[in-house]
Amino acid sequence: MEAINRPSSVVFFDLTLAQETLGLLAMQYRGTREPVERSRICFEYATVVNQLIASKMWNEAPPLEDQLPVEDMPDAFWEYWSKKSSGY
Repeated sequence: MEAINRPSSVVFFDLTLAQETLGLLAMQYRGTREPVERSRICFEYATVVNQLIASKMWNEAPPLEDQLPVEDMPDAFWEYWSKKSSGY
C-alpha cells in the first residue's frame, strides 16, 4: 500500500476543543494558590488565546467562568475583543 502524501503545512484546528481548554485552564487556575503553577496556567491560557485569534474563527468570548481574573488575562485577549466589539 502506498503512503498518502499530505502537505506538512496543513494544521487542523478544533475551535470547540480550544474553547473548552480555556475553561479547563480557568478551573485549574482557581484550584491552586501556587504562584508558579498559576504562571504556568497563564502561559498556557495565553497560548490558546493566541491560537484562537490566529484561527480567525473565534466569534464568541468565553463566559466569565472560563476566564482568568482580569489582571491575569492575556493582553491579546483584551485587544482582540475590543477590536471585535468595535466592528473590526
